[in-house]
Amino acid sequence: MVKKNKVLCIVQARMGSKRFPGKVLKYIDKKRSVLQFLIERLNKSKLIDQLVISCSDNSKDKKIIDFCKKNKINYFVGSEKNVLDRYYKTYKKFDGNTIVRITSDCPFIDATLLDKMIKKFFEKKVDYLSNTIIRTFPHGLDIEIFKNTTLEFAKKNVTSLYDREHVTPFMKRSNKINSYNYKNKKDFSDIRVTLDYRYDLANLRKILRKLNFNSDFTLKNLINLKKVLR
Repeated sequence: MVKKNKVLCIVQARMGSKRFPGKVLKYIDKKRSVLQFLIERLNKSKLIDQLVISCSDNSKDKKIIDFCKKNKINYFVGSEKNVLDRYYKTYKKFDGNTIVRITSDCPFIDATLLDKMIKKFFEKKVDYLSNTIIRTFPHGLDIEIFKNTTLEFAKKNVTSLYDREHVTPFMKRSNKINSYNYKNKKDFSDIRVTLDYRYDLANLRKILRKLNFNSDFTLKNLINLKKVLR
């Protein structure tokens, strides 16, 4: 029986990044990969009902599949180019009324922030909620939440290659989708904790060392730490 308001978290992951190939399975410390660390962080959420890794049918992503099998993590394999279709099929297989979209290049996602945003999503009764429409949170704490019907609407109505590759831009700009921008009281958009390039990984490792390799930290810890690192 499906929960009345099941929250499905779909983590987008791939090995074929052009800027930093294989980044999601690079080790962020001596024991954990970037993807493993992200999942550890997401599992601290009290409101996510199910977590799924959505990877591509590119042969390079077999390493992600092997990682999921080894760690008993749900996964789905779909189109490498049509990421919207992959996302849609992941949702159709695992079901969920509310979908949380996370990308695997954001290993420092804050589960406390995520739960606050999920609560706000239900409170506002919108179709799409994100903290990236007008950015006030650090790059790398990117969270998007939307209804399953919003995903279905996007899947049915997108026409451009760009929208198929990037999943949510259509949701952000469509006047038929009720969107809400989740803002922070202070603007910390100058802080960068995302993983796009090799030097980003060195920076994340440096931050993690300062945090004694503890995965249980919050946005506040990052803000305080970045003041020291600047």
